[in-house]
Amino acid sequence: MIVVDAAVWPWRGRLWAHLASDQELAELHRFAADLGLRRTAFQGDHYDVDAALRDHALERGALAVPSRELVRRLQATGLRRRGDRSSLRWAAVAEVPLGQAASLLPVLRQQLHPRRWVAVESQFADLVARSTDEHGAQGEVGDHDHADALVAVLTRPGELAVVLRSPRVTWPPRSELVVEHPRLGP
Repeated sequence: MIVVDAAVWPWRGRLWAHLASDQELAELHRFAADLGLRRTAFQGDHYDVDAALRDHALERGALAVPSRELVRRLQATGLRRRGDRSSLRWAAVAEVPLGQAASLLPVLRQQLHPRRWVAVESQFADLVARSTDEHGAQGEVGDHDHADALVAVLTRPGELAVVLRSPRVTWPPRSELVVEHPRLGP
């Protein structure tokens, strides 16, 4: 079941809540994607959602629970992540202009298990092609104002992401491809 606590955590002028699953992370990722959240926003055991998105989650079937109940449910199912949250931050491995995205292929190949590489290579090509169609090979200004669009390879323990971003707006990325456990086999 998807659960969400009250939006009581202030940050950047808004109140925020935690969206989690008391069953499995795959359920949480599907629900979050349906809400329009990017996978790179995942915080290890939850997504942060503002009050408006929390209301939308409740309309879509999430269960409102107190914060302590949310944590208790995560602990009961073994999904609670404890310890240093800095390990959940994405670290940039490489970053290039959109027009030079092909130069990231050796970086990706080095970061990925050979069996995962086959699927990720085509997904990477699709991401770059969609982004190039949207923004032009040189990252031209378009509807999203992505002059000088960048493609970055990010990692954190157990995950690798390829994101398209603007140098002026670093987060959230406009497009993404996330691979779990990149050094493990399929």
